[in-house]
Amino acid sequence: MWSNPGRQNTSHIPTMEVAVPEPMSSAVAIVPTMSGQGYYVVFADGGVLPYGDATYFGSMAGEELHAPVVAAACTPSGKGYWLLAGDGGVFCFGDAQFLGTPASS
Repeated sequence: MWSNPGRQNTSHIPTMEVAVPEPMSSAVAIVPTMSGQGYYVVFADGGVLPYGDATYFGSMAGEELHAPVVAAACTPSGKGYWLLAGDGGVFCFGDAQFLGTPASS
């Protein structure tokens, strides 16, 4: 709901309400797109919400994780991203390539 305290009468202007999904866990990272015109909000349960020019490539939301997601990064092309779990697990989406994980070392 927008407000306009102390300003002109805006009762003729319709109000705007936007439905935003409730996250299932805490946000742990915000990762900008390569263009700087968007970003991803990443959640501990592996959920990913894109904003602006960010493209959704998938997430781990709803999957059983051994440890929560703690970090994320975009690929240099901007056409994918990696999620990193607290146990060293790496999850790849879009054109992100799996190159190994500290979890298996």
